[in-house]
Amino acid sequence: MTGAQDGLKPVRYGVIPAGGLGTRFLPISRTVPKELLPIIDTPIIEMIVSEMAASGIARVVVVIAPGKEALDAYFRRNERLERRLAVEFRQKEIELLKRPEKLAAVRTVVQEEAKGNGHAVLQARPLVGDEPFAMLWGDDIVLGAGPALAQLIEARDRLGGGSVVGCVRVPKAQASAYGVVAGTPVDERTLRVLAIVEKPKPEDARPRRRDLAHRRRQRARPERLARLGGRARGPALRRRRQARLREGLHRRRPGTRRHRARNAGPFEGAGLAPSTRALTVHP
Repeated sequence: MTGAQDGLKPVRYGVIPAGGLGTRFLPISRTVPKELLPIIDTPIIEMIVSEMAASGIARVVVVIAPGKEALDAYFRRNERLERRLAVEFRQKEIELLKRPEKLAAVRTVVQEEAKGNGHAVLQARPLVGDEPFAMLWGDDIVLGAGPALAQLIEARDRLGGGSVVGCVRVPKAQASAYGVVAGTPVDERTLRVLAIVEKPKPEDARPRRRDLAHRRRQRARPERLARLGGRARGPALRRRRQARLREGLHRRRPGTRRHRARNAGPFEGAGLAPSTRALTVHP
């Protein structure tokens, strides 16, 4: 599903913004990045990189904040511990030790100052270059029969390119807690995105679909990084001190009245949002 079709470049790069402070997990997040907290016995960040690897992603860029260097160390070889385990013939533990470093080629970059999620993704540009890439957040997990990211990449290939945003269906009464996608149908599982309405109020004008909530995972075109670069230096940053990712997704092509194709659709699987002390499940 990640192969090139009709001239499309395959998606081989992944970006994971993981620079959050993790204040909901204090006091443990004082020293342990929230992305390293385990779901049973596997850290959140490993589950996300595993989803990328299972979707054909070979190179992953994790954007971290100062003080979160443990995320980089997690995907590096630990020769000292490996030698100790080898002396004791603990092959099972050696396999567990080496599991993270075998998933993909993982690199980290540091976002020195928090200037919005768009600015965080922009830090990956020197490593991603002009390649298409997938973006998953560092605290967003989806469990299902197949990787949710692979479903988005398949939609991108099927529709001939463009950016794809993953969504989940939510009751309309709860739509005000999410970013809701408004658009026109492409097929039974896909919309052509007209807007992403952040936390719409019931009295607001209704978008055409009020039950599709943006799930914070995307397959993006490389030029989105260029557009974010313009926003990171533009009036939005001067006004708010932040560059937001959705601004890069919504900007029109220069000299035109039309947006490049952006699509959205629900994927199959249950999502875990381990951003609070209690896990919330979105069917």
